[in-house]
Amino acid sequence: MCLALRSLFQLYRRAKEFDIIHLNGAWNLMSFIASRIAYYRKVPYVFSCRGHLGEHDFTRYYAIKPFLYAFLERRNIRDAECVHVCSKWEKESSMRALRPAKRIVEIPNAVDLSDFTPPVTREEARRLMGIPVDEFIVIFFGRVERVKNPRFLLEAFARAGLPENTKLYFVGPPVRKLKNVLLKDVESYKLQNRVVFIDFAGGKKRQAWLSAGDLFALPSSDDSFSVAVIEAATAGTHCLLSPFVGAAEFLPDGMATICELSVDIWAETLRKMYHNPPPQQIPSSDFTAQFSLETIGKRWLEIYTEILKRSSVYQK
Repeated sequence: MCLALRSLFQLYRRAKEFDIIHLNGAWNLMSFIASRIAYYRKVPYVFSCRGHLGEHDFTRYYAIKPFLYAFLERRNIRDAECVHVCSKWEKESSMRALRPAKRIVEIPNAVDLSDFTPPVTREEARRLMGIPVDEFIVIFFGRVERVKNPRFLLEAFARAGLPENTKLYFVGPPVRKLKNVLLKDVESYKLQNRVVFIDFAGGKKRQAWLSAGDLFALPSSDDSFSVAVIEAATAGTHCLLSPFVGAAEFLPDGMATICELSVDIWAETLRKMYHNPPPQQIPSSDFTAQFSLETIGKRWLEIYTEILKRSSVYQK
């Protein structure tokens, strides 16, 4: 708390030394106070939502969120020179909150893909991970949490009625209580030998797991910008996604299948993909370049320059 107060004091004292102030995240008292400092010190500021203002987010602490929005976030958004979203889905899902915004810009997050170079073939990846080449592998990759609907995916996998040579891998750190529920579900579906939990995969193993899969599956209810989607596409693995996953619009043509959140539809899609497995398609360097620090940095410099040229509050 003392460090936060000192930081805010320094921002107030030195605000006029900056051309622009860039703030991150909503429902954050520090961010709100910083926006008030920028506004009253007449320094233009940019506000990045970071996935915090979508419809799903308003369902958390729903009793107080409308009041917090009315008294804090609405002014934060209204007075920003622009509000930043990471994807079309984040913009669409956040529009109720973003109505007061002067301008909304869409810029993806930078993604470190250095562990995905050079590319690895599916056969090489399976040899590294000890996975038979004749298995059909569905990969859920990333934090195993409720908003990503892992129970939904498990039910769809069970309902698909696929042969014994199909497996579903949950690769990523789980919420412990949710994992216990999933383990009970696996037992009830009698899939103990076909559902595998890998609680951590870092570095080059991320590439190996995603390259080894026939299909990356993410049935999220709300995901403003999924890094795992970008990583899966970089590995050349086809993505099966819900309509509520940001970053899908950045994928090369033919790399994603979007399905509404219906267990029957997902089960049928899994059956179709088992009988006609999507090939591994390593994308060109143009795909990965759009998430580099250099590319994202250039886009932000363009935005900052535009703001300074037209800002009504900027003063030398």
